[in-house]
Amino acid sequence: MSDVSNEVVCGTSWVEEATAARDALRQLADESGMTFDELLELWSTDTATQLAAASAALVAGNLGEAARLVHSASGASGICQIATLAEELKTAENLAKEGRADAATEALNEAERRFKAINTALNKGT
Repeated sequence: MSDVSNEVVCGTSWVEEATAARDALRQLADESGMTFDELLELWSTDTATQLAAASAALVAGNLGEAARLVHSASGASGICQIATLAEELKTAENLAKEGRADAATEALNEAERRFKAINTALNKGT
């Protein structure tokens, strides 16, 4: 079984993305007055909530709501320098806007997999 934190997908490993995110979160913490841990918790909790709600919206056939939720998660990930995740979420958003529920669900599932691996790496300090 491979170590998911080192898996390479789309040319970017989870560790590389977690490292970039950690640096971005530290910079944001310095600028905002929040701590690194507070920002990590905010990104982690909000993103997990948005992805779960987007998945439920897709199941319910509410593609507009799914697109809105995924857009928000994509923006937050982009701010945190998690570019590949942000791009995957943008793909899911666009597919939902196009009315392609099955393809949007697939893209969202892939993004959720990446999110979980990066989130784990960030919380473990990898």
